[in-house]
Amino acid sequence: MKKIFLIAFAISALIIFFIFTGCKSSYGDFKLMDLDGNEMSLSDFAGKIVV
Repeated sequence: MKKIFLIAFAISALIIFFIFTGCKSSYGDFKLMDLDGNEMSLSDFAGKIVV
């Protein structure tokens, strides 16, 4: 139970962090940078968390 809470907390913290630091693109989606420095959208980021 504690592990699930920690994972949920980490994901929500990351999302909040990216909302405050990410710049909105013309599509209204946040542009995030992955570890390689490539630009990716919030949906791509969410997909990477799931996978």
